[in-house]
Amino acid sequence: KENAFSINDLNISGNDIMMKLSLKEGPNIGVILNFLLQSVLDDPSLNKYDKLLEIASNFYKERLLKR
Repeated sequence: KENAFSINDLNISGNDIMMKLSLKEGPNIGVILNFLLQSVLDDPSLNKYDKLLEIASNFYKERLLKR
């Protein structure tokens, strides 16, 4: 859809995530961004930088580090 919400509409970027969480560029950044997008689609009030950073950090620690 033309007005569909996308990763580009998130109030955080992959670069922000890499810098703040000390992560390297790679597929995990896309996984995190897709998770953030789904979270914001479920609850648009989450689209705030600090909240997204918190969600990204928790998701990384709980889901991606344990793989």
